[in-house]
Amino acid sequence: MSASAILPTFCIILSLLLASRVTAACPREKIDAADYAVASITDWNHLHVFFTKFSDCDDGYMASDIDDIIEALFISQWDKVSTLNSIMAADPAFNAFIIRHVNEAYSMEGGETILKNAVNQCPAGSENLCRIIRERLKN
Repeated sequence: MSASAILPTFCIILSLLLASRVTAACPREKIDAADYAVASITDWNHLHVFFTKFSDCDDGYMASDIDDIIEALFISQWDKVSTLNSIMAADPAFNAFIIRHVNEAYSMEGGETILKNAVNQCPAGSENLCRIIRERLKN
C-alpha cells in the first residue's frame, strides 16, 4: 500500500473507533439531549441536574463545553460558590466531576479571575474547593 493510501484508510479507521466509543458511552439521542441541556445551564443547581442526567456524555467536545460552562459559572456565580460546595459535599461523583473540570482549558482572563477569587474571596466553608482551584489554576 502506498503512503498516500495509508493515511485516508487510517483516518477512516480512527473515525470509526472514535464514533463507536462515543456511541457506546453516550448514544446519539442522549448526545443530542445533552447538547440542548448544556446550553440552558445557568447556575450550580442546573449543572448538578445536567450531571445526574448526562455524566456519561462527559467526553470530547461535550467535555470542552462543560469546561466553558464551569468557567462561566465560577465567574458569574462566585457569590454562590458555597452552594456549589454543598452540592459537591453531598455528591462525591459530582465533586470529582467539578474537580476534573477545573483545568487549564479556561481562558487566560477567566482563569485569572477564578484564581483571584479563590485566593481573595473564598467563602467560609469552601476552603478545600478554593485550595483545589488555586492548585489547579496556578500558572
